[in-house]
Amino acid sequence: MLEKIHQQLNEAQNFLVKGQFERAQFIINEILALKPNDTSAIILKAKIEHSLMQFDAARHTIEQALAHKELSWEQLMDLAQIANQMELYFLLAHALSKLIEMRPGALKLELQLSLCLAKIGKTHGSTKLLQSLSKQDETNALISINLAHGYKALGLTEKAISEYKRFILLKPEYSGTGYWSLADLKNYKFSTQDIQAMHNTSSLNLNQKERSLVDFALTRALEQNEDYEFAFSKLTNANQKMSQLRPFNSTGFRNLVGSLLQFTPNNSSSRQSSNKTKPIFIVGLPRSGTTLTEQIIGSHSKVACTDELPFIERVAIQLGKGKSYTQELSQINHETAEQMRQFYLEQVSEYSGTHTGSFIDKNPTNFLHIGLIKTLFPHSKIVGLIRDPLDNGMSIYKQHFGKGNDFSYKLSDICMYYEAYLSLMSHWKALYSDDVYMLNYSQLVKSPDQQIKALLSFCNLEFELQCLSFYKSSRPVLTPSASQVRQPINSKGIDSSLPYKPYIKSHIEEFAKLRNKIQTFN
Repeated sequence: MLEKIHQQLNEAQNFLVKGQFERAQFIINEILALKPNDTSAIILKAKIEHSLMQFDAARHTIEQALAHKELSWEQLMDLAQIANQMELYFLLAHALSKLIEMRPGALKLELQLSLCLAKIGKTHGSTKLLQSLSKQDETNALISINLAHGYKALGLTEKAISEYKRFILLKPEYSGTGYWSLADLKNYKFSTQDIQAMHNTSSLNLNQKERSLVDFALTRALEQNEDYEFAFSKLTNANQKMSQLRPFNSTGFRNLVGSLLQFTPNNSSSRQSSNKTKPIFIVGLPRSGTTLTEQIIGSHSKVACTDELPFIERVAIQLGKGKSYTQELSQINHETAEQMRQFYLEQVSEYSGTHTGSFIDKNPTNFLHIGLIKTLFPHSKIVGLIRDPLDNGMSIYKQHFGKGNDFSYKLSDICMYYEAYLSLMSHWKALYSDDVYMLNYSQLVKSPDQQIKALLSFCNLEFELQCLSFYKSSRPVLTPSASQVRQPINSKGIDSSLPYKPYIKSHIEEFAKLRNKIQTFN
């Protein structure tokens, strides 16, 4: 029997490698019917489910496997790899902890665990572990850069600066990452020596990404010196390089938005739901004020903050695999909706804990999935951010994003993306008027007390004074706005694009049209 199972496992593995996932799954189910606790079969089952985009099933299978006491090193490594691919960081942390128990002092594993802890919001624990690792290996650049990121998230700016500079010395071939990280602190003032050092990187053998990051950092430095013409030339170079590395699928995006604009909800699935969960979803373009809004609402005693969670998108992918996402969403039945709702809530509970009030999901791109959100959570609230298109567009254009947002490297794509956002938010507002709130960043800056009270009222939250002093929160902030949301609301971001207007004349009309479209929300 054991020999037959071994042979079947090999067959299933071969089918998985060939992309014949259903055949692989059939064989694994046969094995587990005879031997339900076969660990190798369970792990292979998780891999197959992940390949089939059966994310909920895969997560439960990984949990089942991790519950086994006698797991080999190789099996744990397999589970850690799947969990990492699926961004199941709580399960990844569990697997890494087990691996470290087997090999105490394994620096590479402890470093991976520290990165995982940071991703699940345990920034203090992550930073403490990185500090310990740094003492063990003071020349490890990967430890240094991630320790700096931890300090940044905790608001320890001076310590972050020190570690970023150490990283540049340790890894000059990746100095673009170091210099951009300094620039991304937003409040770091580049010295004359810093600027010269960045220019001197032209003599180094930097890859295209690192050269792009140097140019992004130089843009910030030159902007500080009000040399906007030179700054814009560097910014143009930076974006041209990055757009080649990360091209934006504008056709696919347009098609998705076009289909969503035709979406009409199937109210039967939401009406049948007994779930009274009232999540708050904050959406918008990057650099539009989403992090600021999260900090404000998240300061309320009855609201838990989570992260920019990928799970609504995960549900959407599973719903639309191989078919029309919009069509499947409009036809979703009660049973499927209930399963997806439970999958999402199980994931979120790991971030929000036992909090009995509401919680925030601040994934800006969820604006694509408000139809899905309102189907799964009829009582949810949607807060959409609006910022002056030119200010917002240039802020995006000057920002390098570690992942996603591939539209950000061309001004024409930024304009197209912003127009799509406004069109969709108008559509969602028409469908779910009482539950969609459009927050204008400029109005928030001009009259914060009034706007914050109105925002809390929309979220069915009583006013609490600490929401006005959100900047005093000690909660780690992992977005590029980390330093900005630790300050009271100010007008620095208003008209921040004006110095660049002479250099983007060909796009001014596009931005003007967007500004006119915003007026429809007022």
